[in-house]
Amino acid sequence: MLQRIDIKNLAIIHQAQFEPGTGFSIITGETGAGKSLLIDALLLIRGARSYKDSVRSGAESASIDAIFDQISNVFSKSEIEDFPFPFDLEEDTLILSREVSADGRSTARINGRLVTLSILREIGERLVDIHGQNEQQSIFLPERHITFLDRYAGDSVSKALEEYKESLNKYRSCVEEIRNLGADPAERERRSEVLLYQIHELESARFVVGEEEQLIEKKRFLQQEKKIREGITECLLSLRNERYDALKSLSDAHGSLSAVARIDDSWQSLANELESATLSVSGVLSEIEKRMEEETEDAARLEEVVDRLDLLYRFQSKYGPDIPAFYRYLSDARTEYETIKGSAKRLEVLHRQRQEFEKELMNRADLLHSLREKAARLLSEEIGRELSDLGMPGAVFAVTFSKRPKERFFSRTGYDNIEFALSANPGEPLKPLAKTASGGEASRIMLAIKTILASADDIPTLVFDEIDTGISGKTATVVAQKIQILSKTHQVLLVSHMAQIAAAADRHFRIEKKNDGEKTFTSIQILDRAGREEEISRLLSGDMEDSVSLDLASKMLDRPGVTLL
Repeated sequence: MLQRIDIKNLAIIHQAQFEPGTGFSIITGETGAGKSLLIDALLLIRGARSYKDSVRSGAESASIDAIFDQISNVFSKSEIEDFPFPFDLEEDTLILSREVSADGRSTARINGRLVTLSILREIGERLVDIHGQNEQQSIFLPERHITFLDRYAGDSVSKALEEYKESLNKYRSCVEEIRNLGADPAERERRSEVLLYQIHELESARFVVGEEEQLIEKKRFLQQEKKIREGITECLLSLRNERYDALKSLSDAHGSLSAVARIDDSWQSLANELESATLSVSGVLSEIEKRMEEETEDAARLEEVVDRLDLLYRFQSKYGPDIPAFYRYLSDARTEYETIKGSAKRLEVLHRQRQEFEKELMNRADLLHSLREKAARLLSEEIGRELSDLGMPGAVFAVTFSKRPKERFFSRTGYDNIEFALSANPGEPLKPLAKTASGGEASRIMLAIKTILASADDIPTLVFDEIDTGISGKTATVVAQKIQILSKTHQVLLVSHMAQIAAAADRHFRIEKKNDGEKTFTSIQILDRAGREEEISRLLSGDMEDSVSLDLASKMLDRPGVTLL
């Protein structure tokens, strides 16, 4: 609930604190004193739009800080864990802050951390519900009406709604799978051909993890071998080529010198050395030629390695950055291929399931609709009685039903479109609530609904702004009694001009406007017993010191059921 709100430089409020406490707090004051500014401050905390003219004249900015406690009673543990701002479970407190600069810009914070306005609005609307003389009231929003009705209906609708949602999830999953499988048959065939080609290509390549590094190392080694082969080739060309054969020349020279040695044996030793050289060169040449045949095989291996690496690099551009990625792609491709090939049979199964799921979903939606219609009749009767008590005896309240458009038939809440309708006076036709109810009537309708749904409503702080507009003294007493009932389960803040309602409150705050000769100031102060008697006297007769009014005010405060804190 709201523990305290601090307001600075908001219009004519220079600085004010408001600590409402538990139960029922009434706020009164002269017309124009600034009661609406307290509502405006709460609206800003709930994420309402800000305006630059809301900043006090001469100030750079206006600020509002509101402290809420017992947060764990409002938000679930999982919601608290997902909060995008710091939260201490032991303190169980949230501080919502809003600052509006003189140029109209605003910032929002929760527990000191900057948040977007949408987050502030989401949190603020869970903590404070405001019902005033404006069309921002939730009672005017048809999309909220189904929530009101379901809360009223209680466990029966809650259980049926959960069962309906289970069926809806199954139905939607089935429809989604049909949509995915039910693409153009020609497109599915083209896709299957592409997948089959990719599967075959990946399977044929048979890359193994670590092969890329091995191929790179082999390539480096074989490239070195290539340089060796080029040197040997140059050597062979020097020893033997088409124009000059070194070995044949040596052999011819040896033959000539041997002929000379046969004539003159003094040349024999030289002939022998030339023969030895010829044999040595012949042996070297044979060994080089043999080695060259082996080097030719290495050249073929280099080409294979280069080709293998080229294939791997092409795969990387198609299937992923490394060999493990190739196999993940292959696995996914096989699965998709099998899915496409089996889609015809799967579609037959899915279409049968869809019919079954739709039948189950429709049955549960029908049950939900039936339970809501029953609850709607009871709610209409109860609100009718409450409205009669609240000064609208001829009013007829109804819950209207219509089915959603076919293309949006099954929503998360069923096929029902629900809207509250009202005939404010006898003989008038039922019309949508937003088009028939005045601000005061809407607040009383909301009070009736809140009274009925008090145990189901988890918003801790309820604010009613001038709910007594246009009601008589007798009705005001009934309104006070309804508020007292509501304050047993909620913190209720009510801005009022009615003495009967003011006397029923647990505590009374008066808003006053003063002028120091230069500027106007607004203050909020809690009243003691004497102060309450004077303020109620003013509400009764317009005079705080009128003895008759003061005596009546004292008697009103002493009525049974009124507790002063």
